[in-house]
Amino acid sequence: MGVFLRSLFASVLAVLAFAGVAAARFVGDDVDSPQAPSVLSAEASTDETTTDATTSDAATTGETTTAAPDTTAPAVTIVLPADGETYAAGHTFAADFACEDETGGSGLETCAGTVDDGAAIDTAKAGKHEFTVTATDKAGNAASATVHYAVAFAFAGLSGPLASQAGREQEPGRAIPVTFGFGADLGLDVFADGYPASRPCGGGDLVPLASPGAGALSFDAATQQYTVVWKTSRDWGGTCRDLVLRFADGSEQRVQVTFRDAPQQGTAPPHDKPDKAHGHGR
Repeated sequence: MGVFLRSLFASVLAVLAFAGVAAARFVGDDVDSPQAPSVLSAEASTDETTTDATTSDAATTGETTTAAPDTTAPAVTIVLPADGETYAAGHTFAADFACEDETGGSGLETCAGTVDDGAAIDTAKAGKHEFTVTATDKAGNAASATVHYAVAFAFAGLSGPLASQAGREQEPGRAIPVTFGFGADLGLDVFADGYPASRPCGGGDLVPLASPGAGALSFDAATQQYTVVWKTSRDWGGTCRDLVLRFADGSEQRVQVTFRDAPQQGTAPPHDKPDKAHGHGR
């Protein structure tokens, strides 16, 4: 009986030992199972696919957001000087212009006029003038605009004796100051060649102002007035003459002057006789 129990116990131990080895081998095989790398490989494959898809989307997005080349020139607007406008000589008028590139364009590079925006345009000389503005953008596109304007003398009227109708009745042979202005100093070369001059009312030959006075034009900076002296003739008594002021810009002003009858030579002007002294008798 004792021998039988010992044999049975030994058999049980052998079975348990065999089961433990098998269990350990099963666990090791499971850890080193070839399926695990397959799972990892699948995950890596998924990541690569996602990365490729993202790269493809980025490339596609980049192509759709790339800006097209700027081939449009900037726009130019000139407000002053206005095309066809006339401005007073010697007066100040500030240039007003602007340049603008299109929305989404390369951006404005330059915007330059004949003078800077806000600076005075040229009114120093009477006649025709032009004003140009040129603009460029950062892509090299360029545009320009040009306007044409005129400058003329702004005659401000006469002053002095000829400013009133009463002053336009004169004694013949008198030197008459002719005073006028333009509201600015235009220099002394304001008359056209051969002027000022006079002629009989209704027509006739023009006679330049005689000496003294010919070429004796002066300018008073304090009053902004010009003065030239008109030396009249005694032979004009009882007549009428047109004084013609033609200026360098082509404009013209006329003044009609009437001359009183001149007293005859050798005739003393009438005057009162002196009172006689009366004595007192005794």
